[in-house]
Amino acid sequence: RARTDGAIWQKIMVAISPLAGLATYMIYLKIRFGNFLQFAVSQARWDRNGSLNPIDIINRLVVYTKEFAQLPSVFNAEFVSRLFDVSFFVFIIIMGVWMWRAWRKDFALWTLSLAVLPLLSGTLLSMPRYVFPSPFVAIFLARQIKNESVRLSIFACFMALWTLLLILFSNGYWVG
Repeated sequence: RARTDGAIWQKIMVAISPLAGLATYMIYLKIRFGNFLQFAVSQARWDRNGSLNPIDIINRLVVYTKEFAQLPSVFNAEFVSRLFDVSFFVFIIIMGVWMWRAWRKDFALWTLSLAVLPLLSGTLLSMPRYVFPSPFVAIFLARQIKNESVRLSIFACFMALWTLLLILFSNGYWVG
């Protein structure tokens, strides 16, 4: 009996923890700016009007891809930033689909939701900060990849990438 109560309590905590974080952030916004939904209001200042309409989301992806392809040089901050955004978007979609097929569907849905969240702001900006800290991706890769050399290689790549992203963030490439 106690074991099932603990499992139910754990499921409840996993389900409400993101909502608790969002609620805390929204309370902060209300206190600081006078509006619970300030994050949505402020996006309009940069012409980033988010929408849940699937056609709008697909249209944003197409526009973003076209803009990325038209950048004049690979040797500038905008190209690097967009490359990270697109790469992380593709990565999280691949991971979510792979999780759906090979592991747990609930974790796959949570992982796929990480790709949708930035799209609701009207852009793929800051995709790495939404995607990279996903615990389910790390757990899933550790479960799926049995070769220790490959695991260590992925770990080294992730640590190098995390360090690079931390340096870029510290130098003002991303806000928040």
